[in-house]
Amino acid sequence: MQEISVLHQAARNYAAAGIPVFPVEVNGKRPVTPNGFKDATTIIEKIDEWWREKDYNIAMSPGENNLLVVDFDPGADQSLLKKFPPTYTVKTPRGRHLYFSGTGRTSASKIASHVDTRGVGGYVLVPPSNVNGQFYEVEFDTDYQTLPAWVSDALDVADAPLKAAVEEKDLEVNIDRARKLLQRAVAAEDVAIEGCGGDDRTYRMCCELLDLGLSSAVAKDLIEEIWNPACMPPWSSEELDVKFENAEHYQQNEGGAYAIASPESVFGD
Repeated sequence: MQEISVLHQAARNYAAAGIPVFPVEVNGKRPVTPNGFKDATTIIEKIDEWWREKDYNIAMSPGENNLLVVDFDPGADQSLLKKFPPTYTVKTPRGRHLYFSGTGRTSASKIASHVDTRGVGGYVLVPPSNVNGQFYEVEFDTDYQTLPAWVSDALDVADAPLKAAVEEKDLEVNIDRARKLLQRAVAAEDVAIEGCGGDDRTYRMCCELLDLGLSSAVAKDLIEEIWNPACMPPWSSEELDVKFENAEHYQQNEGGAYAIASPESVFGD
């Protein structure tokens, strides 16, 4: 009989506890199944099939389990931890995950700088997954506490829309900033993954590029060149056209909200 690895046994244990899990790449964070967290299961036979292929990391979707995970990343104000009741906590390679009973949306720095949430449409790696030899480990093993009301309120508040900082589109300085934004996203594996909120992530990326003062045409060219090849699967040209149409129609800020003027116009005199 084939020996079961630590990760394989852990995946079995999660499933036995009623928590659907799915495999993520070895030493990484990308799902290896076609539909990401939507493929999560508690069926032991399926889990055995996956983990006998490779010693995959393990992931689960908090939102699918009536949970919200508050993710403290490097740079977060650690004093904010005092605002949360003691709850089930996982030490991650970069920070910690606080698990709460309740639902909420996945967000980035919405409740505080460098403090994200993983809920509906998101997923998290769970112990004993590891990246670059650094493990996800249970730091405080207790029952899930109820999600604090102030977190729910913060996630529900819409940011005030911003006016365009610069009227002129496609300035070289802003194209360069957009290029670097996309390159950083690819390096951080912050790309669209089908079944893992990829549609929403692409919409938000389109909005971010428009916020930087790019036209849809130039922004689309950059996405196709830099970001789209790393998406799983990549978007077609026609699909990206639709994404930008939606971004132009529904984006919260006016195009160019975070654009900057060219150095020539600022320092020309």
